[in-house]
Amino acid sequence: MKKHYRAQYTFWYIIAVFVFVGFLIMYIPSVKSDDGQASYREITVTQGDTLWNMWERYGRGTRYDRWMYKTKELNGFKTAEIFEGQVIKIMEAK
Repeated sequence: MKKHYRAQYTFWYIIAVFVFVGFLIMYIPSVKSDDGQASYREITVTQGDTLWNMWERYGRGTRYDRWMYKTKELNGFKTAEIFEGQVIKIMEAK
């Protein structure tokens, strides 16, 4: 009886490891370094602009979370709040 229990336990352990490795394989390609594929542009914020609609216009080739992080980093933002007349640098996907 004990051998059957160990075999079943080992089976689920192996399945869990394969699932974990599968998630890693799927996640790693989506985390890309900035390898010169992006260019940057300065934009003057107009009324009604948000970082979301700027991403829709200029950054669609990049994941939103990566684009937002890079934009906030380029401009020294702690939040995603922008104001009319402000000049900001944004990452433009190629």
